[in-house]
Amino acid sequence: PGGCFADDYHWQDEIDPRNVRPRRINIHWGEVVEPNQVGTQEFVHFCRLVGAETYFCGNVGSGTPRELRDWVEYCNFPEAGPAGSTWAQQRAADGSPESLNITYWGVGNENWGCGGNFSPEDYSTEFRRYASYVRGYGKKLFVIACGPPSNDVEWTNRFFRKLFKDYWAFNNIDGFAAHYYAVRPGTATGYSEEEWYRLLEKGLKMEDLIVQQRAAMDAFDPARKIGLIIDEWGTWHPVEKGTKSALLYQQNTIR
Repeated sequence: PGGCFADDYHWQDEIDPRNVRPRRINIHWGEVVEPNQVGTQEFVHFCRLVGAETYFCGNVGSGTPRELRDWVEYCNFPEAGPAGSTWAQQRAADGSPESLNITYWGVGNENWGCGGNFSPEDYSTEFRRYASYVRGYGKKLFVIACGPPSNDVEWTNRFFRKLFKDYWAFNNIDGFAAHYYAVRPGTATGYSEEEWYRLLEKGLKMEDLIVQQRAAMDAFDPARKIGLIIDEWGTWHPVEKGTKSALLYQQNTIR
C-alpha cells in the first residue's frame, strides 16, 4: 500500500481466501472498513497486467522488522517446495510457486507524520534497524527510506547525520523518498483564473525540492549512490461541498 495506510497495514491479513480475510479500520481515511480484498498476490498480478514494477512499502509505524522481513521472504525466497521456507510455501499455496521477484521496498511512509510521528533521528534509527533485515535472497533489492515533510532540508540533514554517524559501513539504503503536493489552489473543478496560475506556480516549486534535497544528500553521499525518489506528487484540493474527506474519486483527470 501507499500513503498513511501503509504504516497501519499488515500484509498477513491479505493472504487467506478473500471470504475469510479480516476486516480492518482505515484510521487515516474516514475510519472506514477496509475489507482487504486486494493483497500481495492481487496487487502483483495487477502490476504485471499494466506493465508496472511493483513497489511495496513496509509498516514501520505500527509494525515490526520481523513483519517486513517475512514479507520479503514471502515474495522473494525462491525455494517453495518441500525443502523451502514456510513463507515461500505459503506463497506457493496462494498461487505463486515461483518468486514474485519484488525489487523495490520502502521502509515506512511519511514517518515524520502519520507513519509514527518520528523525529529524523528516531526514524533514522528505525530505518537502520528495519533495513538490516531486508535481504534479497540472491536478488539485489532497492531499499528506500522515508524522506522529509515537503522540502524540509534540515530534516534531511538530521536524518543522514544520524544514519551515518558511527555507522559509516551501513550501506543498505538505495533511495530517499520525498513527496510534493501543490496544496489548496481551489477545488478540483471550481477555481478562478488566479487560482489556476497559483497552482502552476506551486507546481514549479517541485524543481526547488529536487535541487535542494539533492544538494543536502550530496553532503553525505557525494558519489550519489543513493537516489532521490519522488514517489508521491500531485495536487491536493480542498474537500468539495457535499462530499466526505475520505472519498476517493478522480473527476478532473484528463482522459
